[in-house]
Amino acid sequence: MNFKNGMAGARAGRLSRGGFSLIEILLGLALFSIVALILYNVFFGGIKVNRKSESASQMYREARWAFDRITSDLENMVPYDFSNSYPGSLAFSGGSNGFELLLATGTGLERVRYSLQSPDLGHRHQIVIGKHFSENAPVVIRREEEGAPQRTLIRDQIPFVDSLSPGQEENVRSQILCSGLIDGGLQFKYARQSDEGKRMLVWEEEWGKEYFPVGVKVRLTFREEDGGGVLTLEKDVLLPKSFPVRLIGR
Repeated sequence: MNFKNGMAGARAGRLSRGGFSLIEILLGLALFSIVALILYNVFFGGIKVNRKSESASQMYREARWAFDRITSDLENMVPYDFSNSYPGSLAFSGGSNGFELLLATGTGLERVRYSLQSPDLGHRHQIVIGKHFSENAPVVIRREEEGAPQRTLIRDQIPFVDSLSPGQEENVRSQILCSGLIDGGLQFKYARQSDEGKRMLVWEEEWGKEYFPVGVKVRLTFREEDGGGVLTLEKDVLLPKSFPVRLIGR
């Protein structure tokens, strides 16, 4: 009898030792939660870094496209003499947040304007105004956050004849060069040779002279997508020559 009771007790002891106590279960859950939290932070931290990298790459691509386009227009602008037709008009004029110039195209002279404007949010722009423009760059408009207005760099191209009559610019072709700029994120400065020495440049925020500047400084300031700061890119465009504007239209 005692032998049987001893066997039953040993069997019951083994069965009891095969389960988990409440403390062991709670400890296991705590360890699992810690590991899961670490994996969660690592995973979503990687996603956040990837999104930030893609956003930065997008900004650099758009900025490079804008710099290349502005440089090409500045290097190929043409002079024009308005003294006998529209006194006070200039072939090139600019302020701190935009400028205008004349280009010779296959269809004749056209006026090009650069400015900063507010976009329609949440859309992909290829055609903004007027007819289809094959050179238009597709730009994804990043959504505007409260308190952080978004602006886009716009390039307008207008037939020269239409640009001479205010309100008669039906054939405007507009092009978004880059988006995600902060308010005031487009700045220009214009260089002239110093009176003290030809190798010294003086930078001005306004240009209304009858000759071209010897250089244009372009600054773009983007707002980072996570709202954590801004990214400023700058380029100096030195023009091959600055000549009077009395070579065309005489």
